[in-house]
Amino acid sequence: MSAFKVLDFFSTSPIMQSMKLFRSLIFCLFLGLVTFCQAAQLLEPNQSPSPALIELLEQTNIAHPKTLKEIVTAIQDKKTGWIRTGERWDQQRSYSSPDQIAKTLKTLRLQDEVPSHKNAYSHFLVFGTNYFSIKNRLDYMIRLWNEGVRGHTIVFLGSTRPLNAEESEAIGILLFEKNLPITELGAMKYAFDRAKKPASLEMMPQIWVNTPPPPGKSRANTDDSINAWLEDREDVCEKIGIPAPVNQDSSILAISNAPYIERQGLLLKTILRPRDIKSETVGERDTDVITKDNISLYLDEIARILYQLQIYYAITNPINTTNLSRTA
Repeated sequence: MSAFKVLDFFSTSPIMQSMKLFRSLIFCLFLGLVTFCQAAQLLEPNQSPSPALIELLEQTNIAHPKTLKEIVTAIQDKKTGWIRTGERWDQQRSYSSPDQIAKTLKTLRLQDEVPSHKNAYSHFLVFGTNYFSIKNRLDYMIRLWNEGVRGHTIVFLGSTRPLNAEESEAIGILLFEKNLPITELGAMKYAFDRAKKPASLEMMPQIWVNTPPPPGKSRANTDDSINAWLEDREDVCEKIGIPAPVNQDSSILAISNAPYIERQGLLLKTILRPRDIKSETVGERDTDVITKDNISLYLDEIARILYQLQIYYAITNPINTTNLSRTA
């Protein structure tokens, strides 16, 4: 890349301009392949389901659809599909061949860590979740910082969701004593305050996004929190210090944890694409072994990944949204 930059500086010839365009196209293709390195294992280059996805469909007694649109429709069915009906920590669904399903799920590697590819970003963005997982995400951000990855601003995407019973039992009284709301965002603040972190990380400008439920919803979803942050809603965003602006020069390092990295990364890219903002989503591996006790969680997550892929490809390749290739 540096050699190209030198040549561009000393030459404005048509040949050099063509080389510059070619370089940009190759770089964009590379980004696309990196973005969908895990999702690509669900779809083949010829726009058909991968062998692993076909196995999962057969193992869960779902008729074999041929296109992404048909697959999404089948697995989104709340009675016979993979999608959950409540919160993910309440997810419970039984299948007749759980051991075989678990074996197939492991081949997709959704449980793996996804590391960062650069060492400097304008924003760290921490996705909200339950108290126990948020500790994992904060620890991963601190680990990256200790390894030399830097950012200017930390964005905490939380909400007014009340804590569930397990969370409340673990920290509810502690939040009350510290005058923190007994909500998802309150748990995030508590976890961040207690985390062992370098002073330089703690002193970074911060944005705490406390998203209320939109009309018709019981709680805010991740996309609601992302949009509230991007819209810079004064009633939702609490700022500490002077945060970096969000624009085309921004680079976002979002922090999740497996197996949610792929889907949350796709969601963020879908929302940021019209603004031409680059993002990367990383996170720690899932240390729990995939067994019959958590296969429903993984199947639900795959259903949401494929749904989000369909939306992403619809905005990046609007000409063809029925048969969708992973490299569109």
